[in-house]
Amino acid sequence: MINGLGFELHRLVWTIEMKANALLQPYGLTYTQFRILRTIATKGPIAGKDLASALLVTPSSMSKSVSRLTAAGYVEDTQPAGVGNIQRLELTDEGRDILEPLAEALDDTLEDVCRVVGLDPATIGASMASMVKEIRRRG
Repeated sequence: MINGLGFELHRLVWTIEMKANALLQPYGLTYTQFRILRTIATKGPIAGKDLASALLVTPSSMSKSVSRLTAAGYVEDTQPAGVGNIQRLELTDEGRDILEPLAEALDDTLEDVCRVVGLDPATIGASMASMVKEIRRRG
């Protein structure tokens, strides 16, 4: 089968990213930056290397995106001076203020699409989480 599950999953992710980028563009954010904000919100405070690992990107590309979010006032490094060069990234109040409505809008859209095509959003989410866990387990 030429257009198997893997192909369709990649196509779905690409489509979601394009639509999310269009929604986020007026706010000066990319989908990657949104993912960083959301990950910090759920796992923070978090070290930059752990953030990169959670998002499956290199620490150097993560550093550039975090620098942009810091310059925009959405993220701050709260690691005390003199403790070393390990970051402790947290959202600022501005970061939380911009993330919450955008996360809700993106989640609502995806959940609505699931329902329209006859799928339960909670079941799909749990299945995808299980798939990620199994793929990581296999190495």
